[in-house]
Amino acid sequence: MAIAASVAPDVAPKPRRGSRRNAPFIRRRPLARTRAGLPYRIDTSGDTVVVYGPKGEPDELLQFYADRRLAPPDIEVSGSSKRDIEAELKVYRSRALRDIIAVVGVVNAVRVKHPAAHRTMLLDRHASRGIMREFFGKCGCTVKPGSGRNAGHVVQANTEAQGIEISVTVTALSGYLGIMAEAGLYEDHDATKMDPKASRMATGKSKSTSRGEDGRFTVDTDRYFRIRGVGRTAPRTNNPFFLSRVMAAGKAYGWCKAVEVCILAKGRTGGRDFQVRPATWYNYIVQGEEKYIPAPRKGGRRYWRSQKLIVCSELRKGLEELAAAATAGGIRALRALARTNKGKARLKRMFIFSVDGGVSAMSYSYLNDENFRPAIEQAGLRLRNYGAPNVEYRWVTMHQLRHEFTNRLLDHIRDTCANEKDRLLKQVRLAHYMGWRSGEAMLRYYGAWHFEQETYDFISKAQEAANDNTIPPGIEQAVRQAMNDNDRTVVSAVAGGLIRMAA
Repeated sequence: MAIAASVAPDVAPKPRRGSRRNAPFIRRRPLARTRAGLPYRIDTSGDTVVVYGPKGEPDELLQFYADRRLAPPDIEVSGSSKRDIEAELKVYRSRALRDIIAVVGVVNAVRVKHPAAHRTMLLDRHASRGIMREFFGKCGCTVKPGSGRNAGHVVQANTEAQGIEISVTVTALSGYLGIMAEAGLYEDHDATKMDPKASRMATGKSKSTSRGEDGRFTVDTDRYFRIRGVGRTAPRTNNPFFLSRVMAAGKAYGWCKAVEVCILAKGRTGGRDFQVRPATWYNYIVQGEEKYIPAPRKGGRRYWRSQKLIVCSELRKGLEELAAAATAGGIRALRALARTNKGKARLKRMFIFSVDGGVSAMSYSYLNDENFRPAIEQAGLRLRNYGAPNVEYRWVTMHQLRHEFTNRLLDHIRDTCANEKDRLLKQVRLAHYMGWRSGEAMLRYYGAWHFEQETYDFISKAQEAANDNTIPPGIEQAVRQAMNDNDRTVVSAVAGGLIRMAA
């Protein structure tokens, strides 16, 4: 009683730490709250994008960045239609939102140790790089100094997909620091780039391109953090009807005939975009004799006869329907033009995949951004990462059609070959058809799915000795010793029917 009397009646006793007094309900572990408060949140439901801070109010600095990043760029109006301008603005906004989400994701990832990471980054480049290292650690990546004075630091990703996402994030952070520098809020060098004294670029250059021994081009943008994946492995799906799903998605979205046949051509020939999209009727009717489409190889685009994209029966039917819709008289009228020199000259100026009557090839922006990508997103088609088959990590791209074409043929070769020599011969012919400058490069890219080590060693050693994609003499000799004349005829017929002849 004495203790109770000593307490003033108008002063409530202070509850002990951890006590539940005066707290009828306490959530032991809030779902999203940490010591740093609620995570930053992006609201895109309205006409504008709002970035909310930990207290539920718009964050002034991140909101300033979002507004500046979403500000529409200056677009050249002359010669551009309203549809082209709207499509370009749509693509710009999509990329801007991607960057904003990436920056806010970094801030949320490190907010326990750095409650206001986006403000800490503005102190100097060392503070910014410290935030980035913390983020890489949260992602489970390791960061090690590169070999050499100008090597920067190497970020080792756990999967190829994670490497892509981190690379996009670093690019977004570079843009964030750039916008803040323009506003006078950041006064140091771009933290994502090498310091001026240690730059790998020549004066006035922002990137450099080089070609490795495997024939693959690499681009150096002078990054301080260089992201390294687990190795380049071609993505693939386990669905043999993958192309059918893509075409069904396009039909549901409402592709025009030119877009539909162009996507079909990529899926049935394995050609790259610059090999398929700019093709003319002269290439198909005169040069290819309606059996193939001559196309330039990668790195040598002026040589139109250097690679032949085979036209199967399904694609041939689509091309004939496209000709009927684009020209009076259809494919017969185009064949008639091919009989005269004047007509051939006209065919050279008539593009197959066009939306303006053949005057010009459809743009990549129109094909991908206005048609392919929206159809894929509407259908929900995503790629699955090698090594993590249950993880969906990004939308299907047009180039994935080339990978699936190669994977399906390699599956067919594996299932139909009578022995190792047959499989070896067909794999080399496929590498030649797909236009790989180096047989070893192709085997490394697709090898995790299809090739055994013995096959890899044999083909890579034989092809790299000549540094081209011709059939190595060693394989011909091995086949000659293992088969009689009749066997060789059968193998050649199967390989030729698979790779070189029209279906």
